[in-house]
Amino acid sequence: MRGTSDGGTHALFVYGDEFRTKVKYHHMDSDKKPLHIGMCIKAELERQGRTSVWLANELGCHRTNIYKIYDKRSVDTGILFHISQILDYDFFRLYSDCLTHEHV
Repeated sequence: MRGTSDGGTHALFVYGDEFRTKVKYHHMDSDKKPLHIGMCIKAELERQGRTSVWLANELGCHRTNIYKIYDKRSVDTGILFHISQILDYDFFRLYSDCLTHEHV
């Protein structure tokens, strides 16, 4: 799965409305808002050139549910796991990287 910061692969981090791509790990500073996973999902979907309708079809839900996911700062782990599989992107790594790696 992509989404790791190993071997030069970029990891996407989203705080509020700010999108940033870093080559190395990023530590959540106390002055930063928590990771906004819904925005991360939307950004990765767009990066892959896929649509919300496509993701809704893959998840077996209506596209309005996808828009609700984009607005969420946190997502149920089962749903996040399924989205990670569909997009072939490890969204859980974004949280792990915030916990285990120092500021670059």
